[in-house]
Amino acid sequence: MDAARDLGPVLITGCSGGLGYATALKFRKAGYLTVATARKIETLAPLAALGCRTLPLDVTDEASRVAAIATVEKDYGAVGVLVNSAGYGQCRRGEITRHGERKMQFVGCIFAHSGSDLVARRVSPSRRIQTGRPEENPVERVARLHRVQ
Repeated sequence: MDAARDLGPVLITGCSGGLGYATALKFRKAGYLTVATARKIETLAPLAALGCRTLPLDVTDEASRVAAIATVEKDYGAVGVLVNSAGYGQCRRGEITRHGERKMQFVGCIFAHSGSDLVARRVSPSRRIQTGRPEENPVERVARLHRVQ
């Protein structure tokens, strides 16, 4: 791994499909140590076959957040890069969607950002301890990673 890739593990949430899957694929193919996560770990088999480390992670569940981050920290040290991409959609008209399904979508997509924020808060302390400095500005981190192809 060259110096540009020596950032530590890239932890990506919501990798069962969509942007999370595509992001994990890009990072892995670019040579980064990539940890792909999703609520249902079996959906990550294609990424595992490409060399991604896979872990179950439901960003709305505290125990799940603690377990996933603890595993990454135990195996690799602090998370180097966190990409929050968890969420989901439904393709049905509102009047035929059951209330429970609509509530779960709301929680998953709106409050998942709160869950994602909680993932970020769990990652930051160990990153600060390992690097000896406060977490850098996310825009600076993105600027350094913009060349991932």
